[in-house]
Amino acid sequence: MDNLVSLICPNCGAATTNHKNCEYCNSLLVRFVDKEIEIDQSRYGKGAWTFPGLEDVLEILKIKAKTIDEDVAFVFEIDDNRYLATTGIYFKNNKFEIELHFGQDDKQSHGAFKKNELFPLFTHSKSSNLDFDEYKLEYGLDISGAAKIITQLLIEVHGVIPQTDVVEYQLWGAGGIEETYRGGKTEPFHKVKDQVIPISQVKSDDDDERKTNIYAWIVGIVIAAAVFLFTFVEC
Repeated sequence: MDNLVSLICPNCGAATTNHKNCEYCNSLLVRFVDKEIEIDQSRYGKGAWTFPGLEDVLEILKIKAKTIDEDVAFVFEIDDNRYLATTGIYFKNNKFEIELHFGQDDKQSHGAFKKNELFPLFTHSKSSNLDFDEYKLEYGLDISGAAKIITQLLIEVHGVIPQTDVVEYQLWGAGGIEETYRGGKTEPFHKVKDQVIPISQVKSDDDDERKTNIYAWIVGIVIAAAVFLFTFVEC
C-alpha cells in the first residue's frame, strides 16, 4: 500500500489506501483521484467505449506472459500506414505497462501528450543509449482501465479516428512480429495471421516509419546480450 490516507475508488466506491490500484476492485482510476484529475465518466467510467479488440489484446498479453520466458509487446498500426510504435503495451520485468516513446521526429505527438490530462499518471525517463523520452504506466491487472487509457491516447495523442480507422495490433517477441490482430468499428476484431516476421525482414530505412523505438529496443537487447557474452568469454 502506498499511503495510509484513504481515497474513495471511483469505480467501486470503496475506501482504499492503495493509491495505484484499488485493493478491492483493482481499478487504476484511484490514480486519477490521487493526482486530482477530474474523471470524465463517458471516457473512463463503466461502459466507456474502447477500441474493438483492445481488451482482448490485453488478455492475450496476460496469457503470453504466463507461458513464455521473454519480454513481449503489442504495438499499433493504422491502415494508412501510421505506425504507432511510440505507444505500446508491454510485459517487462514481470510488470504490465503502457509505454510511450518519443524521439526527435515525434515532437507533435510528444507535445500533445504533455498537454494531455493523462500525462501526470506516467513516469518519465530519458533513454541513455537511445535518443528518446520514455513514459511508463504500470497498470497492474486492471485491463479495463488500461484499455480506456490506451483508447484516449490513440485518439488524443495520435489522432486515430474511431469512426473510420482500423487498428492493427502486432505482437512482438524477441524474434520479431509473432501474431497480428485487427479491429475497428468497420471491421470486427479478428486474428490476421500466425506468421513470425523476423526482425531482419522488418523494414528499417530512414524514410520508413517502421524504423521505430520498439525495433531499437529489441535490437538493443540483442546487442547488450552479445556484448555481455563476449566479455564473459574474454574473461
